Amino acid sequence: MEKMRIAIAGISEMRWRGNGTTTTSSGNLVMHSGTKDGGRSGVGIYVSKQYKQALISWSPVSDRIIIARFRCKARHITIVQCYAPTEDASDDIKDDFYNALTSSLTRIERGYIKILMGDFNAKIGPKNNGLETIMGRHGVGTRSNNGDRLIDLCQTFQLVIGGIAFPHKEIHKYTWTSPNGHTRNQIDHICISRKWRRSLMDVRNRRSDHELIIGELLIKLRRNSNTVNRTTRRPPPINIQRLSESNLSTRMATTLREEMTTQPLNHSWEQTCSILRSTAEEMLGTRQRRRTDWTSAHTWELISKRNSLKSKADHDCRARDEHKELCKMVKKSARNDKRKLLDKLAENAESAANTNNMRSLYQIISQLTGSCHRRTQPVRDTEGRLLTGDEAQLQRWRQHFMEISCTEQPSSTQDNFRSIVPSHNLRVSPTAPSIREIKDAIRKLKRNKAAGDDGIPAELLQINTQLMAETLHPHFNNIWERKNRANNTR
Repeated sequence: MEKMRIAIAGISEMRWRGNGTTTTSSGNLVMHSGTKDGGRSGVGIYVSKQYKQALISWSPVSDRIIIARFRCKARHITIVQCYAPTEDASDDIKDDFYNALTSSLTRIERGYIKILMGDFNAKIGPKNNGLETIMGRHGVGTRSNNGDRLIDLCQTFQLVIGGIAFPHKEIHKYTWTSPNGHTRNQIDHICISRKWRRSLMDVRNRRSDHELIIGELLIKLRRNSNTVNRTTRRPPPINIQRLSESNLSTRMATTLREEMTTQPLNHSWEQTCSILRSTAEEMLGTRQRRRTDWTSAHTWELISKRNSLKSKADHDCRARDEHKELCKMVKKSARNDKRKLLDKLAENAESAANTNNMRSLYQIISQLTGSCHRRTQPVRDTEGRLLTGDEAQLQRWRQHFMEISCTEQPSSTQDNFRSIVPSHNLRVSPTAPSIREIKDAIRKLKRNKAAGDDGIPAELLQINTQLMAETLHPHFNNIWERKNRANNTR
């Protein structure tokens, strides 16, 4: 499995005792379902170590059926691996198997992508008259009784038999060869929900004594997230570009002063943020993130034509050829549209560079290059040697903070971060900042910077620096008073 880079595999005639999971030495996962004494039956599902995190749950139904559920970005996937009775088995045994299989498929939640695969011991054949929606014309052999049962099951649950839908040489269609090498049959199949037929890219065998049938599925799996989802989202950015409009900033400052005077003297910082945010949203509005629609009308017309032929392409050869040609034309037209967009952005970047508009230039460069993650810089000691251990890096950070705080290092090393913070800092004034100092600090704030978690940008505070300084002064006093009380209690 690792050599052929198989992500998920179904195994028939596994012959393992009982039910359970096994992790291989290389980290791959094997789930199995069998009888107590083993026997010739038994089924299992192999999952590579790269996709173990996508597994939601699994359940053994019997020694012939096992079910596994996987998390996927599009829809969750339910894989049913089975091992059907042979053609020589009695009708009662076949009925029991297909009744259990029908019950298992019925319990799958609506909206899941169903993948039914395994050794069905069923010959389908190439004839698909009246069955074009569930099978193609590329089968091998003559349809058997098990084949009729499988077709009825696929019709009931809207499944498509994948191995018969793709044209291949016959040597790539056979899934079982007799020991004498004279008899070959196509009895192993992979079926998928008809709605997701286009996600199944190919199905063919890999030649061995009992042919391995492989299907290529173009669906991205997603890992199970153990983190708790955030209940609150960052508010949308305020449209601060409107502050350049005449008289708008003056009217907004007047409104803010009226709102602030109605609040009590000891109101909290959350109330102040709420007033600033609500007033700004009411008068300036928010800035909605919009995606650039670079696809031309000609491309959209080709896409609509291609989509109209999608349903006919499964059972009409002419429609299939026309659909393939339209797919090529859509890709070519989309590439041309994308190239025109890049050329336009390059011209805008050149124009911004010539006019010394660095902000627009860097925005265009960021749009062209995409998001870039900042790399973590290594920690080095005072002599430039690289520190690899956690304790050595922590000691170096402790030494750095002591140097910038102009205090002596403590003699004992403690894991608590509070031990590296000095009890008295000469750079911090013991008294709270005045209104004038707060006003000067607001004026020095840089513009065009992202707002914090409160969603208050610097431009909003700079509308009226005197008003904002008077508003923030009580909050700074409360901070200094709480800090002094905490120092006195130590």
